[in-house]
Amino acid sequence: MDHLTARFDFAYINPGFDNFVSIERKIKEGFNVVIIIENDLQREDNFYTTQFYPFSAFVFKNRIKQYNKMKNLVKLAPHLVRSQKVFYPDYSLNSKYYAIIADYFFENTYQFKSQTISKGTRSIFSNLRMTASRGIYFQEYTVNISRFYIEVLKYLHKTGVEVFVNCSFKLDGEKLIFIAPAKEIQISQVIWGNNLQKNIYEFSTEAPRKFSMFVNDSLGKFRFKEDNGYLQVEPMSDLESYSKSDMMALVGSYFQLNFGELQVKKKNIFQFSLNALSSLYTSITKGLPCTFGNADFGDMFELCREKFDLAKQCGISFPEFQVLFHRYGEGIDEMIEIAYEKINERRDSESIWADVESEYQKKYEWKI
Repeated sequence: MDHLTARFDFAYINPGFDNFVSIERKIKEGFNVVIIIENDLQREDNFYTTQFYPFSAFVFKNRIKQYNKMKNLVKLAPHLVRSQKVFYPDYSLNSKYYAIIADYFFENTYQFKSQTISKGTRSIFSNLRMTASRGIYFQEYTVNISRFYIEVLKYLHKTGVEVFVNCSFKLDGEKLIFIAPAKEIQISQVIWGNNLQKNIYEFSTEAPRKFSMFVNDSLGKFRFKEDNGYLQVEPMSDLESYSKSDMMALVGSYFQLNFGELQVKKKNIFQFSLNALSSLYTSITKGLPCTFGNADFGDMFELCREKFDLAKQCGISFPEFQVLFHRYGEGIDEMIEIAYEKINERRDSESIWADVESEYQKKYEWKI
């Protein structure tokens, strides 16, 4: 396609997940669509954790509806969804019974079903203050939404959508002019995306590895999680802003802080809607490009072990391999082939897999 003369009906700039539903609809209606992303794609893993635990009997019906929508998302890319034990500090004497009922409806089978944590059985939470001495350890799911975003882009690209990544541009009437490299396209309508920027509060206190906790505080609802050795706190509401002292008091009520310095950084959080993704599932009937054929969520662990048996000769540990498997899905087969080529060339296993991942991204994900 000659981008100097190409004309598109719609240009979506920095689209969010809700926009993908609209893009899919317009493609089926015969419109020409272009997607423009100003920055590079978010390469690091960005996880969204479900919150299916019913705090009360009044929300149980809604939780079941959410769970059914989640099952549709899993069918699109089962390797991007993993079970995650989440701690809910105890707010009600009925919590244990809510958890038992939820285990039944949600078919929770990961390791153990819900656990009631008390003062005598909280060794896995030994660095929490006694305010969290009781609660429910409940099975939720964590979704790699940054990878999900990329895979939807790849799917749309296969259906004929033009995708431009890491582009500076300016609008001039019906012209969209790229700065570098210099080129322009004709567009009839521009639709700005709905990605969000949200403050993530990061603390230098030790949290258990893969720890996740939802807190319902007088300040609001928050998700606590461990990330690379740090504790990150994510406000569930995008409408509220919090002072440093508020956040210090909140976290200090659950954790012993190593020191008083609070680090705050901006992190790109996709606007994530189970409703939107459930709608998207109805039109993507064969899964996303990364999906393993007819394999489902229950097949992922054994499939990962099977693929690792092929890859381990190239000097990668199972935990490291799991990250790549759950990041790239079916693409892991090609990555293993690349790894064998490189190990035959230089016999240096330590540097191989970073190069393998970079090479794979350049080939399939518009990596510059």
